[in-house]
Amino acid sequence: MLCTIAKKNPEAMLEVSEKISALADEQYWEIKTQCLEFAATILSKFKEHAVLLAVKDDLKAGAGAQKAASPSGNNPNSGLSNGQKGQNGGSSGPAVDKSQIKNSLQLCIEVVRKCFNISAPKSVQKLGLFKLQPLLKDYKLLYPSYIEVLLQVDQEIKSIILSEEPIRTGEEIYFSLGLVSFNYKLKSDLSDIDPILMCNSVIDYVISNGYESLEQEHMQLITVCAGPNAELNGLMSESWLRVYAKLKDYLLVSICDQELSPDAIAVLHNFLTHDQLKYQVQDETRDLMVKSIELLCNGESDFCKDKFKEYLENQVLKSDDSALRKFFKNIL
Repeated sequence: MLCTIAKKNPEAMLEVSEKISALADEQYWEIKTQCLEFAATILSKFKEHAVLLAVKDDLKAGAGAQKAASPSGNNPNSGLSNGQKGQNGGSSGPAVDKSQIKNSLQLCIEVVRKCFNISAPKSVQKLGLFKLQPLLKDYKLLYPSYIEVLLQVDQEIKSIILSEEPIRTGEEIYFSLGLVSFNYKLKSDLSDIDPILMCNSVIDYVISNGYESLEQEHMQLITVCAGPNAELNGLMSESWLRVYAKLKDYLLVSICDQELSPDAIAVLHNFLTHDQLKYQVQDETRDLMVKSIELLCNGESDFCKDKFKEYLENQVLKSDDSALRKFFKNIL
């Protein structure tokens, strides 16, 4: 009921956020599901105010996102507090000020973190991946939790989330959490996910959890962000270079991993040949590439050796990119 009211009159529900945050401590998955949906609804209805929660790194990583968050050019600190219409086109209801909105948004983020994590019930995790996806553009602080859950969710759900074909209106998934629970209408669109922030969050997860090398689930997300079908945004070259600086050691070791080698080579090639990135990437990669090739040659995987040989013969030697050919000529 509260979720339905929040969709129609979100301003009236702001003061309820604190009670929902307390309720989110309950262990029953159906309660957590309703709390998560309430939080997602409030965050969605007030996404033009997301800048109130932004930190410095958010603003750098999401260049242009903040402009999109306020398409009419309105100051996010005004608007509803002045009695203007809400984004649902109706009356904004009771006047609310900036501090009240910020406090409620912070509480809703807290609700998300309580309900949506790797310890949460699997059904709540799956629902959260769909409900929170469209919020990622505006609430970048959700990325670490989102990626952590996405990495360990079952492959069927992961494939839907990462599909390049969005689930559009009329094609939604109807998801039931149990015999007595509600049915949830869900849809997914990969364009809601920033590839730089997702890739960065994956590497941060790998580093913080002490992985010595990438695993298949890590490489799957990295390939979506920076693989052969991904176009690295040249306008965000500095951000991509920061990501690559953290990724390169893991990426070059993955060339010698039979499960990861094809994808690792594809991602590496994308960085080595990108017009705005390649010269700095090549400088940073040269010494590591030598060590990686030595490791490859001394290893026992003929598959990895064959894949790297194919790459050199079919993509490097036949490439029109003289910088790429020169890079490998100097190494080999």
